Amino acid sequence: MTDPIRNRKIYVTGAGGAIGGVMAEVLSARHRVVAVDRAKGELPSADWYDTADSDAVVLHAAGPSLATPDDDPQALADLHLGLFTRLAERGWRGRLLLFSSAAVYGDPESLPVPETARLAPVNIYGRYKLLVEQKLSDLASQAGFGLTVLRLANVYGTRLDLSRSRVIALLIDAARRGTPFITHGDGKGLRDYLHVSDLGRAIGPAMAAEPAVLNLGSGIGTSLNDLRAAIESVLEVRMNQLHGSPRPEAASNVLDITRAQELLGWRPRVSLDTGLRRLAAGDFRTTVL
Repeated sequence: MTDPIRNRKIYVTGAGGAIGGVMAEVLSARHRVVAVDRAKGELPSADWYDTADSDAVVLHAAGPSLATPDDDPQALADLHLGLFTRLAERGWRGRLLLFSSAAVYGDPESLPVPETARLAPVNIYGRYKLLVEQKLSDLASQAGFGLTVLRLANVYGTRLDLSRSRVIALLIDAARRGTPFITHGDGKGLRDYLHVSDLGRAIGPAMAAEPAVLNLGSGIGTSLNDLRAAIESVLEVRMNQLHGSPRPEAASNVLDITRAQELLGWRPRVSLDTGLRRLAAGDFRTTVL
C-alpha cells in the first residue's frame, strides 16, 4: 500500500525538547524532516516554513511542558493559534499532529478514560492544553488543514528526562542520591506511563490515518507508591519518603487506548519495568515502525 505521507516534508517543532527531539530523530530514518526549535518553552515564528511545502506535516511539540499558577492559559493558547494562523496565511494546508495531554480530562468519572469523556481540567496546564486543542480545531475547520490531536499520557524514557523535573526522573535521582522524596498526598492516585519508544511507533500510523482525536498511553494505571517501589527494585535501594500536602491535579488518570489500537494498528510494547530499567541504565534507543 502506498504511504500517503512518504514524499511529504515533516516539520517537528520543539525539536530541542525531550519528546520533540526524539520524534525528529526517529522520523529522520524514513522521512525528510526539518527540526524546528527555539528557546525552552517558546514557540517558533513561521519563518522556517517553505511555501513550496503546502502539504507538509507539522508535528507540534513546542511550547511549555509545565504551566504555573501565574500563567494565563488563554494567552499561552493564543500563541499557538497565532503560529498556525500565520502558516495558513502563507498557504499551508497539510496535516498537523498536535501533542496534547491527558490533563484535559481532569478528574475522570471512570477509568480508563476514552476520548469522548467530559473535558474538565483541574489545573492551569490542563486548561491551557484544552484551549490549544479548541483553538486549533476551529482554525483547521476554517483554513482547511487536517488536525490529529494526540492526548499523551506521561511520556518517559528520553535523554532529557534525567535532567528535568518529571516524577520518574525525580524518583531515580532521589534513589541514587539517598535523598528524601516528597509524596504529595497519599501516593495512591493512578497515572498512565508511556515509553517514548512506543510513542515513536505511533507517529507514522497517525500521520497516515484520517484526522482524529487519539489517546496514546499504556492503558495501565500505576500509583506513585507502586512507581517508587518499582524504582527501588530496579536500583536495588530503599528510599526515604516524606509526605507533603496534595497538589491541584487529577486524583487518577488512565487512558483508554482502544481507538488508537483500532485506527492505527498500534499497541504499546515496552512495559513499565522494562522502560525503567532502560532509563536507569542510560539505554535511550528508540525505534519507529
